[in-house]
Amino acid sequence: MSICLSHIGKIHARKLEYSEAVHKCKMALKIRVSLGEPEHDIADSVFNIGNILNDWGKADEALEYFQQGLKIFILLGGEDSISAAKCEAKLGAIYCARKDFDSSLPLFLHALRVFEEENEEDVHTVVASIHQGIGDCYYYKCEYDRALESFAKCLQMHKLEHGD
Repeated sequence: MSICLSHIGKIHARKLEYSEAVHKCKMALKIRVSLGEPEHDIADSVFNIGNILNDWGKADEALEYFQQGLKIFILLGGEDSISAAKCEAKLGAIYCARKDFDSSLPLFLHALRVFEEENEEDVHTVVASIHQGIGDCYYYKCEYDRALESFAKCLQMHKLEHGD
């Protein structure tokens, strides 16, 4: 039942029906927790809720879910797991949007290191967005050479994904 509710929630999110999406995904999370489902499934639910809230424009609430998901993913797979790095990238983006670059930049840099060590082909878009975030942080910190370097890497990743 929790899997079905989670999928229904994701569909509502795709339809931009965020309230219903969050409601269904929270129901799925509650079931997973009450049944003692594997921690990874619980962490995935927490991460999904964070994504929906973030897409909905509720960054403060999303932040809490991404922080919770990060803690669980670190417990399960360590600080250098892809799942933890995905949470770090989301947290980095929220902190960057808040102009909290001292919190954002370390999260982005660590997530980037983890993703670069992963040799999966489908990470170009994620790595490009991390480079974008790093570039934004350096730009607002007036470290323009570093910003240019990050934006150039972002552009390179987009070209790899989409061509010229």
